[in-house]
Amino acid sequence: MDRPKDTCAVAQSVYGYYPSAYMSAGSCFEMIHSMRLSHLTTVAPAFIAAGIYLTLQHLIVIHGSEFSRLAPKGYTWIFITSDITSIIIQTIGAILAADGSSASTGNNVIMAGLASQVFTLLISGLVASDVWARIRKHTGEFNDSASAIRDSRRFKILIGAIVVAYAGVLIRCVYRIAEMTRG
Repeated sequence: MDRPKDTCAVAQSVYGYYPSAYMSAGSCFEMIHSMRLSHLTTVAPAFIAAGIYLTLQHLIVIHGSEFSRLAPKGYTWIFITSDITSIIIQTIGAILAADGSSASTGNNVIMAGLASQVFTLLISGLVASDVWARIRKHTGEFNDSASAIRDSRRFKILIGAIVVAYAGVLIRCVYRIAEMTRG
């Protein structure tokens, strides 16, 4: 994975929840903290998801593109474009919600963007599961040029970490939907 992008995603996640501490203490800058919280907690998971999609692309290349239903770059383009679209939808919803007269409509649009993000994550999980199943069913030889990588302990730990990251982002997005339904 790309370290600067991943560092940015983690920093946004942590800093995105920092304003909630101020809001819970009754800060006079609640609106500013609320906007910062909403923006950063919306964008950060998309960076992490992008890292997961890029890793899926490279896992396919390492094992061989014959295990994939699409060209490896196709997954990255499709899923990152879907995530960008969901962020745009959520941003439009936030703009509508900021206008006092359209708060309900804005919240509904934000919910649609979050639902789109969850849908994208679920589809990417199904696609990754399909690639994994095809790799597991394979009885022949793999590409020799990447055998040292595939057989290493660090590679297996990386795959486990990606699964944990995926689960964390998915749970966070579903939680955010539940959080938004409460207002």
